[in-house]
Amino acid sequence: MNIKRWVISIALIFVVIASLGFVKFQQIQAAIAFGESFPEPSGSVKSTVVETTQLPNRIEVIGEAKAVKLLPLTTEYAGPITYVGFAPGDTVTAGQVLLRQDIAIEKANLNAAKARLKLAEAQYERQVTLVKQQRTSQNEVDIAQAEMSVAAAEVENLSSVIQKKTLIAPFNGTVGLEDYQTGQMLDANTLVTQIVGTNDEIWIDFALPQTALQTYHWR
Repeated sequence: MNIKRWVISIALIFVVIASLGFVKFQQIQAAIAFGESFPEPSGSVKSTVVETTQLPNRIEVIGEAKAVKLLPLTTEYAGPITYVGFAPGDTVTAGQVLLRQDIAIEKANLNAAKARLKLAEAQYERQVTLVKQQRTSQNEVDIAQAEMSVAAAEVENLSSVIQKKTLIAPFNGTVGLEDYQTGQMLDANTLVTQIVGTNDEIWIDFALPQTALQTYHWR
């Protein structure tokens, strides 16, 4: 009896498995048939026809000739002219003094500043000696050092002003047609002249139209 029950149970299990397999097989077949019913995917293709075109071998544009070296010379400070070292259209050399403004007040102030600097240096050295002898404080030394630095800065500033009141040619070249006289008053930032370098080369500044750049694909 037990053997018979086992045989029946196994038979029922086999029938269930077979039924499930058949149903799954039918589902797979239906999915395959459904997929085959759709058309194959297609991609879009864009075609371009290549044509030969005759391009012009030159383009005419408007340009401007510029010197390789061109420098405007201006004043940085106001003051009367005491010396003129060029004539209109002159050819000058590098280092030549072209114009000098009055520096009498600056020279007087510079001499006074140098005297104050000398005194400040002496005071500083004296305070350094005293602090080594423990007869003064470090604070006095610091004050003397600060006063010496201020005096040195004043000397440097006045020396720079005197230097900037003298216009010197930075390179060999030709100056403009400006004409100046001794005693003439110049304001700050006044254009004195332009110096053009005496070079054999020359630059041509021009711009190409956008259509030409697109046609030739210049980079």
